[in-house]
Amino acid sequence: MDIPVDVVPSVKFLLVVSARPDDMVFALGGMIRAFADAGSVVQVVSLSDGQRLGATPGHWIGLSHRIVEAADDLGVGEFEILDHGLAELPVTPVSTLAREVWETVGRADAVLAIDAAGRVRPTQVVAFRTAQRVAKLLDAPLLRWSGTAPRRRPADAGTITVEVPRARHRAAFARLVGAASADRSWVGTAPEPWEYLTVPVPVGAVAPASVIKAR
Repeated sequence: MDIPVDVVPSVKFLLVVSARPDDMVFALGGMIRAFADAGSVVQVVSLSDGQRLGATPGHWIGLSHRIVEAADDLGVGEFEILDHGLAELPVTPVSTLAREVWETVGRADAVLAIDAAGRVRPTQVVAFRTAQRVAKLLDAPLLRWSGTAPRRRPADAGTITVEVPRARHRAAFARLVGAASADRSWVGTAPEPWEYLTVPVPVGAVAPASVIKAR
């Protein structure tokens, strides 16, 4: 079942779960901005700080400031980072991560995460499974993001094709990596404005009254 083009579900409080802070910008940034433009209050929880062994403290302090600025550009209302290193995620029980996220947010009308059915990193699979668990804890629908049309989806789900505000996404990307290197580094997403959400069917499970056209 395909759902009409150019819309995002009407969600008052949207929770975004990512493995690391830069996933919020590189992958999910356009979709986050589309929801924010449609009136959603967006909260992002990153399961890790994204640090790798060998990085200097000064590097990560500077990056953390740029991540916060990029989140603001994307319309994120709240941004939380859990106390886990990136390398810890694959060996941390999903139930533990989900409980921490749930205790952090308290409520959400829908949960957004990168779809693990695509070509993703192991840490992004952890984030997706955590988002699944959190959605159940919150009794909220799970929205699965993909930068390309998904080849597989659950039998009880449909696909929304969303036109995201790519220029604003690109601006947040430039804020994160530095404007001078943004053109060379623009590999996080295609230049076309189309991205995809796999959502529960009926759509009323996400948007009982209406859907809001992405700007």
